[in-house]
Amino acid sequence: MKYTGKPLQYSLEEHLNISNFISSVYKTSKQLDDFPLARFEIWVYEHYNENMNFFADNCHIWRDENGEIAGIFISEDGENGFHLINHPHNTEIFEIMVSFLENPAESCHLFRFKVAGHSGRKLPPIPV
Repeated sequence: MKYTGKPLQYSLEEHLNISNFISSVYKTSKQLDDFPLARFEIWVYEHYNENMNFFADNCHIWRDENGEIAGIFISEDGENGFHLINHPHNTEIFEIMVSFLENPAESCHLFRFKVAGHSGRKLPPIPV
């Protein structure tokens, strides 16, 4: 399957899409992820009035060919900590997300400090 990734352009519709996706991941896995729906709601609430670019700078969404969300990268505070959210059975999108994060030319807008000549910050090691 082909996936397309883009920075989050926050809107109420996109908020509902993300909420539904996080809920569906929980329903599928039956495990509470480290970024559950309540945490997403708090993340939006904390940053909504701050800077509307915050969402595009700190959240990247991958969609499948049908336009459905397949994976989400989220940085809670724009610092080193981040979360990758995907359905556990979809290892293909997880690999695409990790490759994206390991390539500073693609992911530099998500990171603040210089990495390999790109405007970005040094990524912590990503366990695979």
